[in-house]
Amino acid sequence: MHYSSQPAGCPGRQPISPNFSALDRVFKKLKRSLYALFSQYGRILDIVALKTAKLRGQAWVVFSEVTAASNAVRQMQNFPFYDKPMRIQYAKTKSDCVAKADGSFVPRDKKKKQEEKAERRRRAEDSQQSATANGTRADRNGGPTVSSLHLDLCC
Repeated sequence: MHYSSQPAGCPGRQPISPNFSALDRVFKKLKRSLYALFSQYGRILDIVALKTAKLRGQAWVVFSEVTAASNAVRQMQNFPFYDKPMRIQYAKTKSDCVAKADGSFVPRDKKKKQEEKAERRRRAEDSQQSATANGTRADRNGGPTVSSLHLDLCC
């Protein structure tokens, strides 16, 4: 008989096979819960909750009206969701479903998306440095123009 220093249930001994159907059920339940919470503020066009490790604990709720999104931000900020306070902010970009509806949708290539993100980061740093040099703040003026909310669900 061969004895190993690793116990039989060690991940190094057995292949890891995630239960995708259970994961799908969890995300469907999450989307239903978010819909139940946020639909009281207005018509919801889409809810996006991705399964990737990088985006775990985040979701996006897309409203048909900016006023609905604004009311939801005010009322639901730090609302306990599954025993954790939600941190809510307006999405940085227009959602795909809104862009498709208004005709401005352009499919993104993954490499191009990464390059755009790096370019946006460089521009933001440049504008922040120039605003600091001028003694002004680099905040955007006026109210929100995007009807999408970004939710951070695991604080």
